[in-house]
Amino acid sequence: MRKQHSLTIGLLAAAALAACGGSGSDVSDPVVSETPAPAATPGTFTLAGTAAKGAALAAATVKVKCATGADKTETKADGSYSLTLTGATLPCALEVTGTEGSVFHSVVPGSGGSGSYTANITPLTTMMVAQLAGASPANYFADFGSNTAVSPAAVTQALDYIKTAVASITDLGTMNPLSDALVVGNALDQKIDAVMSALTSAKLTLQDVTNNIASNPAAPAVLTTPLAPAAGTCAWLKSGKFRMINPAEPDPKWRHHVLSIDAKALQATDQDGVKLNFEDKGKCLFSVTGSSDGSATGAQVMVASGGVLLAHNQPTANDPRSLAVGLPEQNLPLAEMAGTWSIAVWDNQYSNATANGQVAVLGEIELDAKGAIISDKDCIGIQACTAVAGPSATLTSNSTGGFDLNQGGSKVGRAFLYKSLGGQAVFVFVSDEGNWGVGTRKQALPAALPTVGSVNHYREVSLSGNGSISALREDSNTVTAIDAGSRSVSRLRASDQRGDSYVYDKPRDGLRYRAPNSCTFAGVPGNCAEVVGMPLQGMGINLSLSTVLTPSSAFFNVTVGKPD
Repeated sequence: MRKQHSLTIGLLAAAALAACGGSGSDVSDPVVSETPAPAATPGTFTLAGTAAKGAALAAATVKVKCATGADKTETKADGSYSLTLTGATLPCALEVTGTEGSVFHSVVPGSGGSGSYTANITPLTTMMVAQLAGASPANYFADFGSNTAVSPAAVTQALDYIKTAVASITDLGTMNPLSDALVVGNALDQKIDAVMSALTSAKLTLQDVTNNIASNPAAPAVLTTPLAPAAGTCAWLKSGKFRMINPAEPDPKWRHHVLSIDAKALQATDQDGVKLNFEDKGKCLFSVTGSSDGSATGAQVMVASGGVLLAHNQPTANDPRSLAVGLPEQNLPLAEMAGTWSIAVWDNQYSNATANGQVAVLGEIELDAKGAIISDKDCIGIQACTAVAGPSATLTSNSTGGFDLNQGGSKVGRAFLYKSLGGQAVFVFVSDEGNWGVGTRKQALPAALPTVGSVNHYREVSLSGNGSISALREDSNTVTAIDAGSRSVSRLRASDQRGDSYVYDKPRDGLRYRAPNSCTFAGVPGNCAEVVGMPLQGMGINLSLSTVLTPSSAFFNVTVGKPD
């Protein structure tokens, strides 16, 4: 048995890692309805605007579908168009197809049957349509008809969403991409250019972005990080605010503080306004120095492919090492935590652990949309998971970011959630008692196994049950064999010629398992620990946990993949 709430908090905290944000979104669910508004009297009205993707779309075909009525026209050389519909009523959806094949969408809200309306058709308006529809803009246009209602409030909400989503690229201010004047070279046109340039730099298509918006219509922050400016030598390091979570930090002010990073300048500013420099060490590794005198801080920052930071700290040779996790700061709603999570906890209160030791513990939790844990399980090694007796902790939004962990009417820790553009999520939690953990959504690993001969270069830090943390080391594994039937992958580690084998999706979906004493060293059988691995899918990070419950033999390894 364990002291009540230690693992529960750990599990919950882990879930919070996947969620890295959570003070509640400033964008609510899409305001769009399929319930028809009271029928308006058909009439005559004019739609006009400009179709552009940065450059004007000349001789492009503009199609219009309204609640009643439809029409089409062709743009002029400057991308402008105008058409008059007779016997028609609002709302209307618009689609433009350029001569080079590009397609964009727009919308006109309301329910009237007379007047003149402006509707530009651009990448920004396409993003707005994805948000208010909660669906693919192309599908929305195809299905648009008499039962589709679009209110001005829905369009305003979509505009606010897009302003937040592209804030790391450009400030739209009071601009309205839908209805403001748009001509080549004016302020709005420059904003469109900036957004399209950022998509190109991030190797994203507009469809990638609209798919993400449709999947996250209440969470614009999911777009902010991938669209932010990147470091010239490491595309994974983005500008923005990062929640730096350091479980070993005794001062609550610094245990989960916010660090602002200018990736292009390789500079950062902490919460006290102190400036720091990031010195490039190659392959997305940076050492941190003071900006005033260039003095070393003892911190080395690894950047993972999903945009998460791992900071390995040792101010002086006589100081203990620490490890901090940096999650891109996001303002995600509590409902994003709903679902089932696999969690990995570094726990100092579990059963045989003592005040001077820690053990790695795996578990599963399920949360509802209000942040309550409705299922909490311990999962030791390959044994079947067992239910944990309640009461369980709950999550509530914290106005300063992330979530509070609560139990028995008291706040007992914090949790932070991060969600990538691809939809993968990870959360990190830290309790007031010093436990911390990571959570990732429970889902099977990709069906395709690594290919024989593929090499994974990585950096690794090991946490030991006695409280020590290893130096940062670099190594690589080469895949030597696979068995598709058993989903096993055999590898050879470069540094010591250790061979081992992991079975994927064992003991549960999303995990990897290595049997005890199943390794070889330079071809000779040798002892090695039983390990359960928990890849943080989409993040470029893997956790490897011991299965023993005695601190003297326990470890919690964190591996960060290096870029090719």
